[in-house]
Amino acid sequence: MSRIEVHPPTTPEPAEKMMRISWDFSKWMGRDLLDIWLDIGSELQDFIAERIREDVKTQHRILHCHTPAALQHIQAEFLQKALDDYAAETGKLVELGNRLMTPKE
Repeated sequence: MSRIEVHPPTTPEPAEKMMRISWDFSKWMGRDLLDIWLDIGSELQDFIAERIREDVKTQHRILHCHTPAALQHIQAEFLQKALDDYAAETGKLVELGNRLMTPKE
């Protein structure tokens, strides 16, 4: 029967050196990253403010309508505009997200 001998290394390396993973985030750091995040925040703030203006305008129109047909027309217009606005905003945010995930070389 043969015997297997295991010898530990004579100078053990610290776990930090053995498990080290090198990440290079320098392309994403700094002013460019901050600028993109500020652009995203500004875009969202502008979008929300515009949607609130549309809500108020629609409420004003509803308060002054005189027939159920007019009410239905106002609500349909509001819904269509909201869908268009949200679709456009999604596209803008996707573009900003792509800028965020694509570092400058």
